[in-house]
Amino acid sequence: MFNSCVFRALAYVCGLLTGVLFQLTCAVLPSYGQCRYWCREEYNGQTTMNSFRRTLFGEFVLPGLLGLRVAVGLAVLAILSPGANAQTTWRGAEGGNWSDGLNWTHGEPTSSLGAVLDNGARVILNQPGEQCAYLYLSNTAGSTDLLSIPSGGLTADANLYVGVSGNGTLQVTSGGQVANIHGYIGQQINSTGNVHVNGTGSGWTNTGDLYVGDAGSGTLWITNGGQVSNRYGTLAQNGGSTGNVTVEGTGSTWTNSSNLYVGAAGNGTLQVTSGGQVANIHGYIGQQINSTGNVHVNGTGSGWTNAGDLYVGDAGFGTLTISGGGQVSSSKGHAGFYSGDRKSTRLNSSHEWIS
Repeated sequence: MFNSCVFRALAYVCGLLTGVLFQLTCAVLPSYGQCRYWCREEYNGQTTMNSFRRTLFGEFVLPGLLGLRVAVGLAVLAILSPGANAQTTWRGAEGGNWSDGLNWTHGEPTSSLGAVLDNGARVILNQPGEQCAYLYLSNTAGSTDLLSIPSGGLTADANLYVGVSGNGTLQVTSGGQVANIHGYIGQQINSTGNVHVNGTGSGWTNTGDLYVGDAGSGTLWITNGGQVSNRYGTLAQNGGSTGNVTVEGTGSTWTNSSNLYVGAAGNGTLQVTSGGQVANIHGYIGQQINSTGNVHVNGTGSGWTNAGDLYVGDAGFGTLTISGGGQVSSSKGHAGFYSGDRKSTRLNSSHEWIS
Protein backbone atom coordinates (compact mmCIF):
# COMPACT_ATOMS: atom_id res chain seq x y z
CA MET A 1 0.00 0.00 0.00
CA PHE A 2 1.42 3.39 -0.97
CA ASN A 3 1.76 6.09 1.66
CA SER A 4 1.26 9.82 1.24
CA CYS A 5 5.01 10.52 0.91
CA VAL A 6 5.24 8.20 -2.10
CA PHE A 7 2.17 9.90 -3.63
CA ARG A 8 3.79 13.31 -3.27
CA ALA A 9 7.03 12.07 -4.80
CA LEU A 10 5.24 10.52 -7.76
CA ALA A 11 3.16 13.63 -8.30
CA TYR A 12 6.31 15.80 -8.21
CA VAL A 13 8.16 13.58 -10.68
CA CYS A 14 5.18 13.64 -13.04
CA GLY A 15 5.15 17.43 -12.77
CA LEU A 16 8.84 17.66 -13.59
CA LEU A 17 8.43 15.34 -16.59
CA THR A 18 5.58 17.52 -17.81
CA GLY A 19 7.83 20.58 -17.59
CA VAL A 20 10.62 18.86 -19.52
CA LEU A 21 8.20 17.90 -22.29
CA PHE A 22 7.05 21.51 -22.52
CA GLN A 23 10.60 22.76 -22.82
CA LEU A 24 11.53 20.23 -25.51
CA THR A 25 8.39 21.02 -27.48
CA CYS A 26 8.82 24.77 -27.33
CA ALA A 27 12.50 24.57 -28.23
CA VAL A 28 11.56 23.52 -31.75
CA LEU A 29 8.47 25.71 -32.17
CA PRO A 30 10.34 28.59 -33.87
CA SER A 31 11.08 26.27 -36.78
CA TYR A 32 7.43 25.78 -37.58
CA GLY A 33 5.66 28.52 -39.50
CA GLN A 34 2.53 29.64 -37.70
CA CYS A 35 3.84 28.65 -34.27
CA ARG A 36 6.70 31.17 -34.46
CA TYR A 37 4.57 33.95 -32.93
CA TRP A 38 4.30 31.99 -29.65
CA CYS A 39 7.86 32.69 -28.68
CA ARG A 40 9.54 35.04 -31.16
CA GLU A 41 10.71 38.45 -30.19
CA GLU A 42 12.39 40.72 -32.74
CA TYR A 43 15.41 42.69 -31.57
CA ASN A 44 17.47 44.32 -34.27
CA GLY A 45 16.09 41.78 -36.66
CA GLN A 46 17.25 38.80 -34.61
CA THR A 47 15.48 36.28 -32.39
CA THR A 48 17.49 35.65 -29.26
CA MET A 49 17.22 32.53 -27.13
CA ASN A 50 16.86 34.58 -23.97
CA SER A 51 13.95 36.55 -25.37
CA PHE A 52 12.47 33.27 -26.60
CA ARG A 53 12.63 31.76 -23.12
CA ARG A 54 11.35 34.92 -21.46
CA THR A 55 8.35 35.29 -23.74
CA LEU A 56 7.46 31.61 -23.92
CA PHE A 57 7.89 30.68 -20.28
CA GLY A 58 6.63 33.96 -18.91
CA GLU A 59 3.39 33.97 -20.87
CA PHE A 60 2.61 30.34 -21.49
CA VAL A 61 4.58 27.58 -19.84
CA LEU A 62 5.04 28.65 -16.25
CA PRO A 63 1.41 29.68 -15.62
CA GLY A 64 0.16 26.48 -17.22
CA LEU A 65 2.79 24.23 -15.68
CA LEU A 66 1.57 24.70 -12.12
CA GLY A 67 -1.94 23.71 -13.09
CA LEU A 68 -0.67 20.74 -15.05
CA ARG A 69 1.47 19.56 -12.17
CA VAL A 70 -1.54 19.74 -9.86
CA ALA A 71 -3.71 17.88 -12.39
CA VAL A 72 -1.11 15.18 -12.96
CA GLY A 73 -0.57 14.81 -9.23
CA LEU A 74 -4.28 14.40 -8.63
CA ALA A 75 -4.49 11.84 -11.42
CA VAL A 76 -1.67 9.83 -9.85
CA LEU A 77 -3.39 9.96 -6.48
CA ALA A 78 -6.69 8.85 -8.00
CA ILE A 79 -5.05 5.90 -9.74
CA LEU A 80 -2.80 4.69 -6.97
CA SER A 81 -4.64 5.66 -3.81
CA PRO A 82 -7.01 3.08 -2.26
CA GLY A 83 -9.73 5.72 -2.06
CA ALA A 84 -13.49 5.63 -1.73
CA ASN A 85 -13.91 3.69 -4.99
CA ALA A 86 -11.47 0.92 -4.02
CA GLN A 87 -13.17 -2.32 -3.08
CA THR A 88 -12.60 -5.95 -2.26
CA THR A 89 -15.02 -8.71 -3.25
CA TRP A 90 -15.90 -11.84 -1.28
CA ARG A 91 -14.63 -15.05 -2.87
CA GLY A 92 -14.80 -17.30 0.19
CA ALA A 93 -16.92 -20.41 0.70
CA GLU A 94 -20.28 -20.79 2.42
CA GLY A 95 -20.01 -19.89 6.10
CA GLY A 96 -16.60 -18.25 5.71
CA ASN A 97 -15.29 -15.71 8.19
CA TRP A 98 -15.24 -12.01 7.31
CA SER A 99 -11.95 -11.48 9.17
CA ASP A 100 -9.95 -13.90 7.00
CA GLY A 101 -8.22 -11.80 4.34
CA LEU A 102 -7.86 -14.84 2.06
CA ASN A 103 -11.64 -14.82 1.60
CA TRP A 104 -11.41 -11.50 -0.26
CA THR A 105 -10.01 -10.55 -3.65
CA HIS A 106 -7.96 -7.68 -2.21
CA GLY A 107 -7.72 -8.59 1.44
CA GLU A 108 -10.03 -7.90 4.34
CA PRO A 109 -12.09 -4.68 4.04
CA THR A 110 -10.84 -1.57 5.81
CA SER A 111 -12.12 1.95 6.37
CA SER A 112 -10.70 2.83 2.93
CA LEU A 113 -11.65 -0.42 1.19
CA GLY A 114 -15.29 -1.16 0.32
CA ALA A 115 -16.82 -4.62 0.73
CA VAL A 116 -18.83 -6.40 -1.99
CA LEU A 117 -20.71 -9.65 -1.33
CA ASP A 118 -22.37 -11.17 -4.39
CA ASN A 119 -21.24 -14.77 -4.90
CA GLY A 120 -24.21 -16.40 -3.16
CA ALA A 121 -22.46 -17.24 0.10
CA ARG A 122 -23.31 -16.82 3.77
CA VAL A 123 -20.64 -14.74 5.51
CA ILE A 124 -20.03 -14.68 9.28
CA LEU A 125 -18.74 -11.57 11.04
CA ASN A 126 -18.20 -12.26 14.75
CA GLN A 127 -15.31 -9.99 15.64
CA PRO A 128 -15.73 -6.48 17.12
CA GLY A 129 -14.22 -3.46 15.42
CA GLU A 130 -14.49 -4.60 11.80
CA GLN A 131 -14.53 -1.81 9.20
CA CYS A 132 -15.25 -1.12 5.54
CA ALA A 133 -15.53 1.98 3.37
CA TYR A 134 -19.02 0.86 2.30
CA LEU A 135 -20.96 -2.39 1.98
CA TYR A 136 -22.72 -3.75 -1.12
CA LEU A 137 -24.67 -6.88 -0.17
CA SER A 138 -26.01 -8.70 -3.27
CA ASN A 139 -24.57 -6.28 -5.76
CA THR A 140 -25.39 -8.45 -8.81
CA ALA A 141 -28.86 -9.23 -10.16
CA GLY A 142 -29.79 -12.84 -9.39
CA SER A 143 -27.37 -13.23 -6.48
CA THR A 144 -28.58 -14.26 -3.02
CA ASP A 145 -26.25 -13.36 -0.19
CA LEU A 146 -26.38 -13.28 3.59
CA LEU A 147 -24.20 -11.47 6.12
CA SER A 148 -24.64 -12.65 9.70
CA ILE A 149 -23.28 -10.55 12.57
CA PRO A 150 -23.70 -12.48 15.83
CA SER A 151 -22.02 -10.47 18.58
CA GLY A 152 -19.58 -8.84 16.14
CA GLY A 153 -19.31 -5.21 15.11
CA LEU A 154 -19.09 -3.54 11.68
CA THR A 155 -18.64 0.15 10.89
CA ALA A 156 -19.00 1.42 7.32
CA ASP A 157 -17.46 4.85 6.78
CA ALA A 158 -20.06 5.58 4.09
CA ASN A 159 -23.33 3.86 3.14
CA LEU A 160 -24.64 0.33 3.60
CA TYR A 161 -26.72 -1.38 0.88
CA VAL A 162 -28.65 -4.60 1.49
CA GLY A 163 -30.00 -5.90 -1.83
CA VAL A 164 -28.41 -3.60 -4.40
CA SER A 165 -29.53 -5.53 -7.48
CA GLY A 166 -30.02 -9.03 -6.07
CA ASN A 167 -31.45 -10.62 -2.92
CA GLY A 168 -29.51 -9.59 0.19
CA THR A 169 -30.04 -10.38 3.86
CA LEU A 170 -28.36 -8.84 6.90
CA GLN A 171 -28.78 -10.46 10.32
CA VAL A 172 -27.65 -8.60 13.44
CA THR A 173 -28.14 -10.77 16.52
CA SER A 174 -26.87 -11.57 20.03
CA GLY A 175 -25.50 -8.11 20.69
CA GLY A 176 -24.10 -7.47 17.21
CA GLN A 177 -23.66 -3.86 16.12
CA VAL A 178 -23.68 -2.15 12.71
CA ALA A 179 -23.03 1.54 12.00
CA ASN A 180 -22.94 3.57 8.77
CA ILE A 181 -24.17 6.81 7.22
CA HIS A 182 -27.20 6.09 4.99
CA GLY A 183 -28.83 2.67 4.89
CA TYR A 184 -30.64 1.15 1.88
CA ILE A 185 -32.73 -2.04 1.92
CA GLY A 186 -33.82 -3.08 -1.58
CA GLN A 187 -32.10 -0.32 -3.48
CA GLN A 188 -32.68 -0.90 -7.19
CA ILE A 189 -35.72 -2.03 -9.18
CA ASN A 190 -36.35 -5.79 -8.80
CA SER A 191 -33.96 -6.04 -5.86
CA THR A 192 -34.91 -7.49 -2.48
CA GLY A 193 -33.36 -6.57 0.84
CA ASN A 194 -34.02 -8.02 4.29
CA VAL A 195 -32.58 -6.85 7.61
CA HIS A 196 -33.26 -8.49 10.99
CA VAL A 197 -32.03 -6.82 14.18
CA ASN A 198 -32.83 -9.23 16.98
CA GLY A 199 -32.07 -9.41 20.68
CA THR A 200 -31.13 -7.13 23.55
CA GLY A 201 -27.96 -5.19 22.75
CA SER A 202 -28.28 -5.71 19.00
CA GLY A 203 -28.33 -2.47 17.06
CA TRP A 204 -28.11 -0.74 13.71
CA THR A 205 -27.09 2.93 13.79
CA ASN A 206 -27.56 5.08 10.69
CA THR A 207 -26.16 8.56 11.25
CA GLY A 208 -27.96 9.55 8.05
CA ASP A 209 -31.24 8.32 6.54
CA LEU A 210 -32.74 4.85 6.26
CA TYR A 211 -34.63 3.69 3.15
CA VAL A 212 -36.64 0.49 3.45
CA GLY A 213 -37.60 -0.21 -0.16
CA ASP A 214 -35.74 2.46 -2.14
CA ALA A 215 -36.67 1.35 -5.66
CA GLY A 216 -37.03 -2.37 -4.86
CA SER A 217 -38.55 -4.37 -2.03
CA GLY A 218 -37.24 -3.88 1.51
CA THR A 219 -38.12 -5.50 4.83
CA LEU A 220 -36.87 -4.62 8.30
CA TRP A 221 -37.59 -6.61 11.46
CA ILE A 222 -36.70 -5.21 14.89
CA THR A 223 -37.46 -7.84 17.51
CA ASN A 224 -36.78 -8.97 21.08
CA GLY A 225 -35.07 -5.79 22.22
CA GLY A 226 -33.24 -4.88 19.00
CA GLN A 227 -32.70 -1.20 18.28
CA VAL A 228 -32.47 0.80 15.05
CA SER A 229 -31.85 4.52 14.72
CA ASN A 230 -31.52 7.01 11.84
CA ARG A 231 -32.35 10.55 10.79
CA TYR A 232 -35.20 10.37 8.21
CA GLY A 233 -36.98 7.05 7.88
CA THR A 234 -38.65 6.17 4.58
CA LEU A 235 -40.71 3.14 3.59
CA ALA A 236 -41.22 2.75 -0.20
CA GLN A 237 -39.23 5.74 -1.40
CA ASN A 238 -40.01 5.49 -5.13
CA GLY A 239 -43.06 4.55 -7.16
CA GLY A 240 -43.38 0.77 -7.51
CA SER A 241 -41.27 0.07 -4.42
CA THR A 242 -42.39 -1.80 -1.32
CA GLY A 243 -41.24 -1.19 2.24
CA ASN A 244 -42.23 -3.17 5.33
CA VAL A 245 -41.11 -2.64 8.92
CA THR A 246 -42.08 -4.66 12.00
CA VAL A 247 -41.14 -3.51 15.51
CA GLU A 248 -42.03 -6.30 17.90
CA GLY A 249 -41.43 -6.98 21.56
CA THR A 250 -40.66 -5.04 24.72
CA GLY A 251 -37.46 -3.05 24.35
CA SER A 252 -37.58 -3.13 20.56
CA THR A 253 -37.26 0.43 19.26
CA TRP A 254 -37.03 2.34 16.01
CA THR A 255 -35.89 5.93 16.60
CA ASN A 256 -36.12 8.49 13.80
CA SER A 257 -34.55 11.80 14.81
CA SER A 258 -36.48 13.50 11.99
CA ASN A 259 -39.59 12.54 9.98
CA LEU A 260 -41.00 9.10 9.17
CA TYR A 261 -42.68 8.36 5.82
CA VAL A 262 -44.75 5.18 5.54
CA GLY A 263 -45.47 4.91 1.83
CA ALA A 264 -43.55 7.90 0.43
CA ALA A 265 -44.26 7.13 -3.23
CA GLY A 266 -44.79 3.35 -3.17
CA ASN A 267 -46.47 0.86 -0.83
CA GLY A 268 -45.34 1.05 2.80
CA THR A 269 -46.44 -0.89 5.89
CA LEU A 270 -45.45 -0.40 9.52
CA GLN A 271 -46.46 -2.82 12.30
CA VAL A 272 -45.75 -2.04 15.95
CA THR A 273 -46.70 -4.94 18.19
CA SER A 274 -46.16 -6.63 21.57
CA GLY A 275 -44.62 -3.63 23.27
CA GLY A 276 -42.51 -2.27 20.41
CA GLN A 277 -41.90 1.46 20.16
CA VAL A 278 -41.45 3.87 17.21
CA ALA A 279 -40.56 7.56 17.56
CA ASN A 280 -40.09 10.44 15.08
CA ILE A 281 -40.87 14.12 14.52
CA HIS A 282 -43.61 14.34 11.85
CA GLY A 283 -45.27 11.16 10.61
CA TYR A 284 -46.74 10.61 7.12
CA ILE A 285 -48.88 7.67 6.03
CA GLY A 286 -49.36 7.70 2.24
CA GLN A 287 -47.37 10.82 1.47
CA GLN A 288 -47.35 11.29 -2.30
CA ILE A 289 -50.01 10.84 -4.97
CA ASN A 290 -50.57 7.13 -5.79
CA SER A 291 -48.73 6.05 -2.66
CA THR A 292 -50.21 3.69 -0.06
CA GLY A 293 -49.35 3.64 3.63
CA ASN A 294 -50.59 1.31 6.36
CA VAL A 295 -49.75 1.48 10.05
CA HIS A 296 -50.98 -0.95 12.72
CA VAL A 297 -50.15 -0.36 16.38
CA ASN A 298 -51.31 -3.36 18.38
CA GLY A 299 -50.95 -4.61 21.93
CA THR A 300 -50.45 -3.23 25.40
CA GLY A 301 -47.26 -1.21 25.63
CA SER A 302 -47.00 -0.77 21.86
CA GLY A 303 -46.63 2.84 20.82
CA TRP A 304 -45.93 5.30 18.05
CA THR A 305 -44.80 8.72 19.23
CA ASN A 306 -44.91 11.66 16.83
CA ALA A 307 -43.30 14.69 18.47
CA GLY A 308 -44.79 16.79 15.65
CA ASP A 309 -47.83 16.26 13.43
CA LEU A 310 -49.25 13.02 12.05
CA TYR A 311 -50.71 12.94 8.52
CA VAL A 312 -52.92 9.98 7.67
CA GLY A 313 -53.46 10.15 3.90
CA ASP A 314 -51.29 13.14 3.05
CA ALA A 315 -51.62 13.05 -0.75
CA GLY A 316 -51.97 9.29 -1.06
CA PHE A 317 -53.98 6.54 0.62
CA GLY A 318 -53.38 6.18 4.36
CA THR A 319 -54.65 3.71 6.95
CA LEU A 320 -54.01 3.84 10.70
CA THR A 321 -55.23 1.00 12.91
CA ILE A 322 -54.83 1.07 16.70
CA SER A 323 -55.91 -2.03 18.59
CA GLY A 324 -55.39 -4.19 21.67
CA GLY A 325 -54.15 -1.41 23.92
CA GLY A 326 -51.77 0.25 21.46
CA GLN A 327 -51.21 3.99 21.61
CA VAL A 328 -50.39 6.70 19.06
CA SER A 329 -49.58 10.30 19.97
CA SER A 330 -48.91 13.47 17.97
CA SER A 331 -48.92 17.23 18.39
CA LYS A 332 -51.65 17.54 15.75
CA GLY A 333 -53.51 14.97 13.70
CA HIS A 334 -54.49 15.36 10.03
CA ALA A 335 -56.72 12.91 8.17
CA GLY A 336 -56.95 13.35 4.38
CA PHE A 337 -54.80 16.47 4.44
CA TYR A 338 -54.98 17.46 0.76
CA SER A 339 -58.27 17.90 -1.05
CA GLY A 340 -59.10 16.02 -4.22
CA ASP A 341 -60.14 12.50 -5.15
CA ARG A 342 -56.67 10.88 -5.02
CA LYS A 343 -56.35 10.63 -1.25
CA SER A 344 -58.28 8.48 1.17
CA THR A 345 -58.06 7.91 4.89
CA ARG A 346 -59.25 5.14 7.13
CA LEU A 347 -59.00 5.21 10.92
CA ASN A 348 -59.71 2.02 12.85
CA SER A 349 -59.08 2.86 16.47
CA SER A 350 -60.35 0.77 19.36
CA HIS A 351 -57.83 2.50 21.62
CA GLU A 352 -56.00 5.79 21.78
CA TRP A 353 -54.73 8.34 19.31
CA ILE A 354 -53.71 11.26 21.52
CA SER A 355 -53.37 14.45 19.52
